[in-house]
Amino acid sequence: MDILSLISRGSESQPSDPSGSVPLTSGHVVSLHPSWDVIDATKLKTFSVCMRKGFLQYILGWDSDYKNHDFIFGEAGHLAQAHLINEGYTLKAVEEAFNIFLTRYRKDFSEITDVDFHPKSPINMSNALISYVQEYREDKFEVLYTEVADKVLINEGLEVYFRLDAVLQHDNSLWVREKKFSKWRTKDWADSWQLNVQPGLYNHVLHCIAGDRQVKGVEMDGTFFYKNEVKHERAWVSPNADEMEAARWDIISLVEDIYRNIESLKLESPSQPALKSFRKNTEACFAYYNKKCPYYQICNGCSNPLRVLDNNNGEPPTGYVRKFWDPTKVDRFKPFLLPIAKVVPQMGRVRCTVVKEDNSYIKDDVCFSCSSCGTPLFGRENKCRDCMMKPIQTGVKYTNSSIPYFE
Repeated sequence: MDILSLISRGSESQPSDPSGSVPLTSGHVVSLHPSWDVIDATKLKTFSVCMRKGFLQYILGWDSDYKNHDFIFGEAGHLAQAHLINEGYTLKAVEEAFNIFLTRYRKDFSEITDVDFHPKSPINMSNALISYVQEYREDKFEVLYTEVADKVLINEGLEVYFRLDAVLQHDNSLWVREKKFSKWRTKDWADSWQLNVQPGLYNHVLHCIAGDRQVKGVEMDGTFFYKNEVKHERAWVSPNADEMEAARWDIISLVEDIYRNIESLKLESPSQPALKSFRKNTEACFAYYNKKCPYYQICNGCSNPLRVLDNNNGEPPTGYVRKFWDPTKVDRFKPFLLPIAKVVPQMGRVRCTVVKEDNSYIKDDVCFSCSSCGTPLFGRENKCRDCMMKPIQTGVKYTNSSIPYFE
């Protein structure tokens, strides 16, 4: 299931591969865009906070025309952090990591701006890298992957994309480390991640790739920049099976809400006094540490953004550019190299061993069959799904299999 195929059902005029210039329906001011089908944690978080913000940012593709310092600082910081994880917590690795940060950062911000953006500045990043390796010098882990991306089934026919900063393991335990940089640190910072969609999705991914390893969870790894110091804090998000199932259905429900709003958008026009779909959440206008939403002026000045789009001949208003977020186009993220489940029943309770769509990753395992009905079973599945009888080993190996097995 994908958005573009969903909204084009029943319309003979819709092409199978929209390029972004084809109207949502005949004569509609909103055009289809392929990025609508790429649903990831970033989009899910935005839509969960405010559907109208998600609409303006990801459906219309309106983005601020100024350079987003927080985004660029974070991207450069993630590159530095990945180098530290891969090379070890040494002085040499710290120096190299800072140079990696600075090379990326200076592409957009010169030295003259460092004072303006302090405490999120290069000098503080240097201090952060040094203090980080000092504070966490006892870390023990083996690096599986850094900066990887792929997609995973969240429900039958529904794929969600993900991007992982680092996949680590130690003593047969597997976890994701997710890096965060901020100027704000509250006493509830650790608790704020427990129900967040991002670690919820990443825990789902871990259970789909863990195999015989124990899933430890998602390690939120925060670095906080202040005027005269840098602080670090970590928080674990390790939900049980029921909590993961609840998180999975929250994601499914949110994606379905996006689908429904796009369907209702097809019936709306610039002549309406107000846009009915993608409702505003007015409690979120100043949600982040009393920081104003970048779309506040649009929402405050116009009740129907379709009218702005129509008056500007399809272009965004002054101060914005048309730029669609697509995590599959982020250069720093490499394709994931572990098999991702094609069949995902309950989150945290069922794992699958599979091949990717191009058949590039195949996992072999000893095959078992039911002692009663002969149904093929795979891996560690301890009962037949059809008659609940225990399996017997057949001694046959299966490849290219997507049969799920239970813990």
